Amino acid sequence: MYRLFRSELLKSKRTLLRPTLFIGAVIFSILLLIVANLAPDTLENSWEHYTKMIFNMWTISFNTLGISLLCILTEYTEKKNNTYRSIYVEARSTKRVWVAKIFALAFYSFMTTALLTIFVCILALLNHLELNTIISVLEMGGITWITSLPIIPIALFCTHNFKTVGALGIGFFGFISAPIMAPENYWIFNPYSYGVRGVVPITKLHPNGIVLENTSELLNTHTITVAILLALICLAIFTLVTSFIFSQREGN
Repeated sequence: MYRLFRSELLKSKRTLLRPTLFIGAVIFSILLLIVANLAPDTLENSWEHYTKMIFNMWTISFNTLGISLLCILTEYTEKKNNTYRSIYVEARSTKRVWVAKIFALAFYSFMTTALLTIFVCILALLNHLELNTIISVLEMGGITWITSLPIIPIALFCTHNFKTVGALGIGFFGFISAPIMAPENYWIFNPYSYGVRGVVPITKLHPNGIVLENTSELLNTHTITVAILLALICLAIFTLVTSFIFSQREGN
C-alpha cells in the first residue's frame, strides 16, 4: 500500500496539481490581507474577525469545489499518462489502487490546508494578535482538514465515473448545500456541512458570515467532536463502498 501511495504522489510531479495547492492557499491569504486592511476603523478586532472568517469561507469553498478540482486534475493525469492498467497489473488489486488514490488526495488536502494555516498564523503574528487567536487558527486548520476527508471518495468517484461534469456537479452541490444545511439540525446528513458546522464554535460566525450571539445554540463545542467523528466514520464507509464499486467495474 505504501508503494502505491508513493506512486500516486510521484505522478503529480510536473503537473498542475502541486502548484494549484500552493496557489489556492496564497489566494485566500491575500484575500485576508486585503479585506482586513480595508476594514472600517470602527470595526474592533478586525484582523481577528477576518482571520476566523477566512476559514469559514475555506470550508465552504475548498471542501467542496476545491476537492473536486483536485480530483479532476488527478483523473486528468491518469488519463493522459494511461497509467491505470499498468498499476493494476503491479498492484493485483484495484481496491488497493483506489484507496491509495484517496490517501494521496487526503495528503494533498492536508498540504494545502496546512499552507493556509501557516500563512494565516504568520499574518496573525505580524499583526500582533494574541496567542489564543493562533491556537484558534491551528484548531480550525485541523478541523477543516479532517472534515474534508469523507468528501474525497465522493468527489473522486463522481470524477472517475461522470468525468468533469460529475465532479463539478457534486462540488457545486456541496458549495450550495453546505452553508444552507450547516445551521440546521439535519446537518449531520450532509458530509459537506461537517467542516462548515465544525468551525462555528471557534469562529463564532454563522455560515453566512454573521457574528453569532453568545447564547446561540450553534456555539455548542460538542459539535466539533460530532463533526470529526462523523467525518471519520463516513470516510471509512465511503472508501469501502467506492473501492468495491471501482473494483467491480474494472473487473479486478
